[in-house]
Amino acid sequence: MTRNTYIDLSNVGHYFESGDQTIHLFDDLNLTLNRKEVTSIVGSSGAGKSSLLSLAAGLEEPKLGTVTFVKDKEKVSAEDYRQNIGFIFQQFHLLPEMDALNNLALPMRLKGMDSAFEEAAEWLSFIGLSDRAGHKPSQLSGGEQQRIAIARAFISEPDYIFADEPTGNLDVSTAASISDLMLDCAEETGCGLVLVTHSRQLAEKASIQFELVNNRLECAA
Repeated sequence: MTRNTYIDLSNVGHYFESGDQTIHLFDDLNLTLNRKEVTSIVGSSGAGKSSLLSLAAGLEEPKLGTVTFVKDKEKVSAEDYRQNIGFIFQQFHLLPEMDALNNLALPMRLKGMDSAFEEAAEWLSFIGLSDRAGHKPSQLSGGEQQRIAIARAFISEPDYIFADEPTGNLDVSTAASISDLMLDCAEETGCGLVLVTHSRQLAEKASIQFELVNNRLECAA
């Protein structure tokens, strides 16, 4: 497969200091994340999943090894790469004073796009929440808020979406529908979706699966 846009982690090691102790999260980690692929990384709390996500997103630099960002066959800096990625978190991070339509349109408005509200209305329809356009976050259920947070991440069609425990605050039934929505959005936009989670049910929905265990990244499927 010819790779045009990808993130390559090579021989990456990461750790942090806690008092007089050094806590090792992982060693000699190798991982390539390709655009248009759904990758999951499962692991227990404290295994280092969120740190790995931060490294892959260019938010941190590894203590050891290298992280390389390639866009359209050209190597780019982490700063440049971060201009075209999105995030989904366990917390929804919607602005409480804005209704659903405005929360969803915000990323495009910040980029000065005239079509922001039209695009936001289309995405509200895609996620089945057109009738909630005028509702503020406090008037929405947790599942509805997460649907909007997911659509907000995808609306500008970034190269990658990084999702950190995206179903952690949801009940089992809602988590299942949210998982399916993320996969549908990834397919719709063609972006790369990277999921870190402790939920094996969510992880198993990815086409490429890894497990972070005993400071190592192992192929899970």
